[in-house]
Amino acid sequence: MPIQADILRRTFEALAPRADLVARRFYETLFEQHPALRELFQGVDFTEQRQKLVRSLTIVVRSLEKPAQLSTFLMQLGQQHVGYGAQTGHYPVVAATLLGAMEEVAGPRIWTPDVAGAWHDALETVCSLMLAGAEAQAPARSTALAASVTAVQLASNRPAPSIP
Repeated sequence: MPIQADILRRTFEALAPRADLVARRFYETLFEQHPALRELFQGVDFTEQRQKLVRSLTIVVRSLEKPAQLSTFLMQLGQQHVGYGAQTGHYPVVAATLLGAMEEVAGPRIWTPDVAGAWHDALETVCSLMLAGAEAQAPARSTALAASVTAVQLASNRPAPSIP
């Protein structure tokens, strides 16, 4: 499904004043629901970590019409995450948790089914490109990329948007 840049941009702009809250709720929920992932963040300054998350999302949204630039950024990000201990199975969990945090902060007036579908599709693409970068960094990984993308769909519990 093609990326719906206009929806992503509008939603991101609406969430921008509360971006730190989105990041804060993301990490709180991630560690509540998946406490083992806290180990990957030993010694991390979470003020800085939240800023990194928001900066990465900003780059993604600003690069939607620059697919080569976006792909390069996300593949490099995936390569970096190998060094942090990120594993293929973490990606769908992180994507679903981020979707939930965005929905929580946005509220139902902003977070419509079309918005949820657009962000789901975008984060699926983000995961795919980051995993491709991770696979290039660690070719010994034998996990199939397609299984990870399917896991993102299942983990998010988000139906695909209806398209007229």
